[in-house]
Amino acid sequence: MAGAGIGAVAASAPVFHDIDELIASDTAVQPRPWWVKERPIDDPTIEVDFDMMERHDGRNQGQSAKVRAMYYGADRVLGAAALSAAELAERTASNYPGYTYRSRAL
Repeated sequence: MAGAGIGAVAASAPVFHDIDELIASDTAVQPRPWWVKERPIDDPTIEVDFDMMERHDGRNQGQSAKVRAMYYGADRVLGAAALSAAELAERTASNYPGYTYRSRAL
């Protein structure tokens, strides 16, 4: 009896042949609360003065050596970079798991 129930569910489930059919189907849309409206991405709900916007300076982010040197000091940052480079070279030379050329190329 349980096998017949599973078969009936499988027979009534929609069959998708490729990802385009899946995305175009009604089941692909996530249900949202009633207060969330579908809007085009380039149609904001408020006025935006794009002339006042300035581009973010990507050099001022936490992975920049310049910013790390401001907090930790240049000597400590350069020392850590040298230590990391030596460790990377050692692990790559010894084919340490995860540090082989093959795994790093992925």
